[in-house]
Amino acid sequence: MPAKISKPSPTAEKESFNAGQNAPNENTVEDGGGIIEARSTRPPVPWSILHPMDRANHAIEDIARQVEALKPGLPAFEAIRALVEASRRNAVSGELLVRDGLPLLRKIDNGSIAGYLLHWKPGQAGTGYAAVCAFEPRKHYDWLEVTLETGAQANALVIRFPNKGNPQHLDSSSWSLADDPAFGPGLETVRQVLEEVDCMPGDTFVSNWQRFFRSQMAYLLLWSILERLSTLCFGPGHDPMQRIKRLRELPGMEDLVRLNVQRTDKVSDSRNPDTAYKLDGTNAKKCFEYYYQVRSNLSHRGKGVFNEFDKVHCSLKELLAITEQFLDKLKEQEEQP
Repeated sequence: MPAKISKPSPTAEKESFNAGQNAPNENTVEDGGGIIEARSTRPPVPWSILHPMDRANHAIEDIARQVEALKPGLPAFEAIRALVEASRRNAVSGELLVRDGLPLLRKIDNGSIAGYLLHWKPGQAGTGYAAVCAFEPRKHYDWLEVTLETGAQANALVIRFPNKGNPQHLDSSSWSLADDPAFGPGLETVRQVLEEVDCMPGDTFVSNWQRFFRSQMAYLLLWSILERLSTLCFGPGHDPMQRIKRLRELPGMEDLVRLNVQRTDKVSDSRNPDTAYKLDGTNAKKCFEYYYQVRSNLSHRGKGVFNEFDKVHCSLKELLAITEQFLDKLKEQEEQP
């Protein structure tokens, strides 16, 4: 569902969406399937010419963009929460598309896409716009001035190059994590394989290897899902490894690690046995380093299969539980009015 951000303009109360890669005004934004903001009646100014902080010649009041991940209730909203004075539900005509996992708003006359209108705190618009603009890649979005269903105008980020990259229609009036297959069928597949492995016999050489490889398969898929989550939480423009390292920073993650990690262990880097990572339930940073090193050790010696199976399978159980519980909390927040 699009989210909208807005901050009252010192010169105009009119809200609007802005188009093309234009500098957003300083007042409002919407997010839900995206972010929407209000702006003044002044015509758009090319982004290359005007930055939101440049107020010498233009009253920059509002901004809006199609950034599903930044709407209230999702982790990325924490990046702008302290800058937002209020958020109110609103909607705009259009349809939602998904391309390369990114939800995108396509502005058309029919359809209704729900979202939030976010109002900046006084004096925080420039900082807010910078945070919003840093989150999503410009190659996917363009600014567009739109009229919301309430009659307010705002700037919205809409799909750029709609005929390229094979975007798929999303049959929904808003986007949520449940619409991402990684967090639906993907996690269900990981859970199913885990339960199958728990029921498999491990009394022969062949069956032990089968259990080991199936656990490894599920573990690698789980990490692909976590990498997807890191993209939605911290933005696709950031270095993948830096996003992974920040997973421990997500709200409530340290509590979930303490709840689900009851053992201690260590794993060595397969490229350098002198480097080891410890599993410690009281330290989320160390736990995620341990889990990622288990994921990185792709080659295992046959004589160590029993020990390696325990490492992979126990890590799979713990990290899956942490991921599922975290996403359950997010779902509860999304469903709050």
